[in-house]
Amino acid sequence: MVIKMEFGYEDEYMSCAAKVGRNIHQLQREFDQWIYDRGNDHPYWQIAYIDEEGNEGYGVSFSGETFVN
Repeated sequence: MVIKMEFGYEDEYMSCAAKVGRNIHQLQREFDQWIYDRGNDHPYWQIAYIDEEGNEGYGVSFSGETFVN
């Protein structure tokens, strides 16, 4: 099965087992919860802005390979 992953202006495709494909929406929800949880120390965090008080705001930057890994 081939899965299409949409990233703004760029799409990526991943080949996977049918069992994975059938559960792709659940896997995506779990991945989203993990990647956006500030309690998780992973290399995908980037400083998105610094406010007037000097506090940093973070965002994430990742690709389809991140999801697969």
